[in-house]
Amino acid sequence: MSWARIRPSYKGDLQQAQTAILELNSRIKDIKGKAEQSEVMVQEICRDIKKLDYAKRHLTGTITALRRLSMLVSAVEQLETMVGRCRLKPADPPELKASWLRKCGSPPMDHCFLTLI
Repeated sequence: MSWARIRPSYKGDLQQAQTAILELNSRIKDIKGKAEQSEVMVQEICRDIKKLDYAKRHLTGTITALRRLSMLVSAVEQLETMVGRCRLKPADPPELKASWLRKCGSPPMDHCFLTLI
């Protein structure tokens, strides 16, 4: 085979390879650009998740505080009811560590045991 017959196809193959390389470079640039956009979106999503996590933490703390407050109010109301049923008199302020034991008239409770400490 002579070099003259191979040469034209060689130029065509070389040109196709160069065109393929340019297309490949273009695709790589597009992929890099999309990867950078994705990275920015991931960072924004992570930032939003952190904000939601902080909000959840504060909301959970608030709900816990409100539940404890509700339990405290309920306990105070129960103590007031028990004081009324058992006809107990609150201790004088210097004697807050007094223990009370009185009979109650209600069927579910045989005795009222209250200790203020």
